[in-house]
Amino acid sequence: MNKRHTAFILIIVFVTVVTAWFGYVLRKSNSDFGYISRRLGLAPDETTSEVLRTMHVYVCHKRYDLAIDAGVNWTTEHPIDGSNDQVFLAISFTYLERARRDKQNGDAYLSQAILYRDKAIPTASDRALGWYSIGTLRDMALVSEAAGDLSEKQRCVQYRNALKLYKLIGERLNDKRDEISRRTPPKDEFGVSLNEADQRIHQALDTTERLEKKIQSGSCE
Repeated sequence: MNKRHTAFILIIVFVTVVTAWFGYVLRKSNSDFGYISRRLGLAPDETTSEVLRTMHVYVCHKRYDLAIDAGVNWTTEHPIDGSNDQVFLAISFTYLERARRDKQNGDAYLSQAILYRDKAIPTASDRALGWYSIGTLRDMALVSEAAGDLSEKQRCVQYRNALKLYKLIGERLNDKRDEISRRTPPKDEFGVSLNEADQRIHQALDTTERLEKKIQSGSCE
């Protein structure tokens, strides 16, 4: 084996090692480097947290199509992932951002936002998930309210949807409060106290009142 051939092999090995190390470091990073590594195909997303982080960075770079594609591809490849509601809602919020920036096509983007919001319904409907499903309900309500804010055409329908969801949140919170009140000490398995439950109930009531005012001022009744 001549020196030129040996040098060529060493270069190939060096490039391979550096590329593998670079991809590993970038995949583990929470910064924009992770975004770059995914664009280069060096480090595919392996968890829901990673795909959500990737989507967030894409949105920060205003690469909305790439953010949406990342979420859609993840839920297609992992259809039974228990946290897909978070990805669906991230897609929904991305469509909301597109609607904010593109008024001409706003209603089309909002329709997509609602479509992906509704994909989170199974999780939101599962009372056994407790606080998690309540959080999903809240995010769904935020999507509905934002859609109502952005579209005169969809305003009344989406405000009513948001109001309906927040009333359901209130019911769930009252159930959690009753559950906590029966415990000794009065805290649930996540450490949520009776006082904290009361605060969340008051916040839900305040939001419900705000939505009712929006409905009235929007001539939706």
